[in-house]
Amino acid sequence: MIVLDTAVLIKVEKGDNALINRLEDLKAQLGEELVLTAPGYAEALHGFVVIGKQELGEEFLRPFDILPFDTSSARTCALLKHDLEKSGNMIPAFDLMIASIAMISNSTLVSFDKHFERVAGLKLILLQG
Repeated sequence: MIVLDTAVLIKVEKGDNALINRLEDLKAQLGEELVLTAPGYAEALHGFVVIGKQELGEEFLRPFDILPFDTSSARTCALLKHDLEKSGNMIPAFDLMIASIAMISNSTLVSFDKHFERVAGLKLILLQG
């Protein structure tokens, strides 16, 4: 699976055709579907709620399968958090959860955020944006 980070999802929603084409190419190349994580869904929906467009947000997000934050991802998240805190390289909490879910589901995360490079073992496609 190809997990979309929230920043990527926002650009897709805004109609960034170059990004949409790149994601379609990735889907074809990897033979995998685009998915979201529960924390990514929450972040994206929150953005719509803030601007008073919750229904639009729910409609936009509906087609995506959502990977849950469950006990396995929580365990991975705790271990990653410990390692990142110890090294002084902590990343935002939602991003830590997104990375954990991607890792336990053996998925590739697509993001613009360089701080994901700090997460050892994460399969990451870092986009320029």
